[in-house]
Amino acid sequence: MQWIRDIVTGLIETYDTRDVNELLDYLEVTIIPKKFVNPDVKARLYKDPLENYYIYISEDLDENTKRYILCHELGHILLHILPCEYYYSSRVNKGKLEYQADYFASLLLLDVKSFEQCYLENLSIDQLSAYFKIPKELLQYNLEKVI
Repeated sequence: MQWIRDIVTGLIETYDTRDVNELLDYLEVTIIPKKFVNPDVKARLYKDPLENYYIYISEDLDENTKRYILCHELGHILLHILPCEYYYSSRVNKGKLEYQADYFASLLLLDVKSFEQCYLENLSIDQLSAYFKIPKELLQYNLEKVI
């Protein structure tokens, strides 16, 4: 998925940051904290008819989870041109779109260039997860592609 790597690299080079809040601000995406009725819902992405994006995000999340979810939603915005309502349609391969957004988030969050490979190879997945503040599950299935 080199095309996703290219998008992440271009985004970081264009805005000179990996900070998802700064990137969302530059791209004029509005973040709205919300208390969802369903506790399993962590965020919702919405695009209005004028092409403005809004991310409704659970106000009950810790900062690391919030940061990951915002990166994931930014991935949807930049990678997928479908209107938001299509994501709730049975005609869309949600697994593929979710994997792509997760991969985008992992690339944005995981700045391995600032570390030596030998140092990273000696850390456990738990240590890497804690250091980079990335959910362990996301790190496990993407780490070999990123490093």
